Amino acid sequence: MAKKTIHYTWKKAQAFRKGRNYSIRNIILHSTDGREQGDVATLTGKKVSVQWYVTRAGKVYHFVKDEDTAYHAGVVFNPAYNSNDATVGIEQEHFDTKEDWPATQIDKVAQLTAYLLQTHGLKNRDDIKSHAQIAKPKGRKQDPYAYPWNDFFAKVDGYAKDQWSIVQD
Repeated sequence: MAKKTIHYTWKKAQAFRKGRNYSIRNIILHSTDGREQGDVATLTGKKVSVQWYVTRAGKVYHFVKDEDTAYHAGVVFNPAYNSNDATVGIEQEHFDTKEDWPATQIDKVAQLTAYLLQTHGLKNRDDIKSHAQIAKPKGRKQDPYAYPWNDFFAKVDGYAKDQWSIVQD
């Protein structure tokens, strides 16, 4: 098992709650429909937040500690498994319907997901959801739009064989 490291930039969000009401049961993938500067401002502001954010170039930001509750999921079908309290959110810089998904970004999100699966004792495909899958009512969210799931899961499967750590830049 190879040891690998993910580097990230810490920027504390304002909108979050210390602690959780449930254990972490899922990782939720999102897309922002925006660009890095505006996304970072929004995700560290007073209304919404997420634990992790990955740019199109593969830069990783960490906004809310995993053990705390970020506000990324909204209303969901199964709160015990898919709510803010039961999930870790990964936002991705991407304009829905307008652009591709860069290989660098998918690769970095797969690495981060492998790290989160290992850290929180989760399984690959069963415990990774899209925002569109969990949002209530059905159709309320579409993100991450046109995501390359097959490529992403293949990369996660490969990276799951490695031992991951994170380091703040």
